[in-house]
Amino acid sequence: MSRSAQDIYQEVLDDLTEAVTLVDYDKARPRLAIPHLMVTSTARMDVHTHERMEELLTTFGRSLRELGVTDYTRIAHDCEFLSEDVIQGYHTSHFRSGGRDIVPPYPSMCRIDRRDGLWVLTSAQNAIENNKWPILLPQVRGPVPADALSATKQMIVLRDLMDRVSNAFTQNDLAAWRDCVALPFTLISRHGPETFTTDAAMAQEASMLDIA
Repeated sequence: MSRSAQDIYQEVLDDLTEAVTLVDYDKARPRLAIPHLMVTSTARMDVHTHERMEELLTTFGRSLRELGVTDYTRIAHDCEFLSEDVIQGYHTSHFRSGGRDIVPPYPSMCRIDRRDGLWVLTSAQNAIENNKWPILLPQVRGPVPADALSATKQMIVLRDLMDRVSNAFTQNDLAAWRDCVALPFTLISRHGPETFTTDAAMAQEASMLDIA
């Protein structure tokens, strides 16, 4: 009996989530494609080596430990085969400590490819606002209200937003990127939070991100 796209997607997620929790890149390596694309609401990164990916994963895993995260889970849904060797799916990430959310749950969209018989993660688009890597803690604007859009509709909205952000970066289109965010706009990186309240400040930040 063939396995469903969602079962395969969840298996890959579980292996990678455990690797982050254990800060064990050897466990993650077989499930990560290189080159690898990571996208947030404000930035994108292409990772071209396992050495760089190991730095990102281990820094993130250690940061979660320091912040007291005891339960890191990612739940897959709405997964489908785009071809017999490609899966696209969505999942929601949860970071908890003692049953309490450290950050609000947020959705992501990933692509998983079958290469040499093994399913590997090739790209991830995350509904978070971090714009620099390594990410120490996902920055989420706020919790989703109980009466918000259904999960499927949320994913459609997310996919549209991610496509717009990706296109803005690819085309170096400042106006298009500005249309994807609202003021005041806060970014959190290893250097701490930074809030932008004017278009001029956003333009300056965009120039540092090579969006012009």
